[in-house]
Amino acid sequence: MVSIIIPVYNGEKFIAKAVKSAINQTYRDIEIIVIDDGSTDNTKEIVKQYDVKYIYQNNSGPSIARNNGIKISKGEYIAFLDADDIYMTNKIERQIQEFEKDNELGIVYNAVRIIDENDNLGNVLSAELVLDNKDDFYAYSLFRQIIPCPPSIMVKKSCFKKVLYPSNLINAEDYFFTLEMAKRFKFKYIDEILYLYRRHDMNLTNKHLLQVETEIDIVKSIGKKEIKEIINKSNFSKKEKDILYIKVLMKIRDYIEAEEFLENIISNKNSDANALFYLGNCKYKLNKFEEAKNSFKNALNIDENLAEVHNNLGCVYKLLNVHDLAIDHLKKALSIRPKYMDAAFNIESINDNNVKVTERELRKTLTNYRLK
Repeated sequence: MVSIIIPVYNGEKFIAKAVKSAINQTYRDIEIIVIDDGSTDNTKEIVKQYDVKYIYQNNSGPSIARNNGIKISKGEYIAFLDADDIYMTNKIERQIQEFEKDNELGIVYNAVRIIDENDNLGNVLSAELVLDNKDDFYAYSLFRQIIPCPPSIMVKKSCFKKVLYPSNLINAEDYFFTLEMAKRFKFKYIDEILYLYRRHDMNLTNKHLLQVETEIDIVKSIGKKEIKEIINKSNFSKKEKDILYIKVLMKIRDYIEAEEFLENIISNKNSDANALFYLGNCKYKLNKFEEAKNSFKNALNIDENLAEVHNNLGCVYKLLNVHDLAIDHLKKALSIRPKYMDAAFNIESINDNNVKVTERELRKTLTNYRLK
């Protein structure tokens, strides 16, 4: 049996569609558990129309709602569904098929498609890096969330004996959960759209900056010694391990050590555009703007189609009061990636002192967040 857990708070607008998509699964051995996290709207009345288990709790947050759903669940596998999202009809069936192929699997995840509040289809979010090896998955996750949409996962219930959702975190709880699971269990990716992820005015997060800060704190708490051990345990090449360690150092804002590592790599003639991009970012963060400019220019000499490098070089030119070159590079960034929010922000604010530097290489598909 699969237990589908739907945490909801004041979800009257979309909860019916979510519940119906769970009910209409091709895989029939399921139970649906709706955990109402203290809703004050008509959520309860809507959910009660369906043959699902409804549990009300005082408002405690989505982590506690999910954990409470797990505790009362009867299934061998646990799936989650956010109250404004939608399952494709074969979602559960496809994930179960992967579990049946490999007894060692702990978590299965998949591609998702973004929809808006009117169900209009948007971009597909897929895994840009598929890492079936557990150690590789864990190491890379220190730098960046690999799972396109964490609520779309299915987890073997036995995994929750060792890891639950963190009740103490308001932001980045999915990231913390992913890291703790990746430390212990094997993940498997299905390159199929099995989940529709709704983005609308209520969930286009103004908390993005808080999310980023919490992720930094989570990784920083691991400590550099253990971070290095985790990365060294992976199967990446020596150069890939070095670059990954540098990326994590920069994520936790240890720019001085990251700069030293990068300069050593580049001096050994192992440089590439990616390494030069990160070196430019280090120089920028350390207020070495002329050196940052040179690093970004060298990166573009290798690959002139890196929008993030054009954006950051534009920021440097802006701070150096070379506005014509700043605008040229920012426009180039937008011509390469038309939905690039950092570049759009920098062009709009060209006459003030605000700049938005991109700290990591861009994903293939950009997700929109509010900037303020």
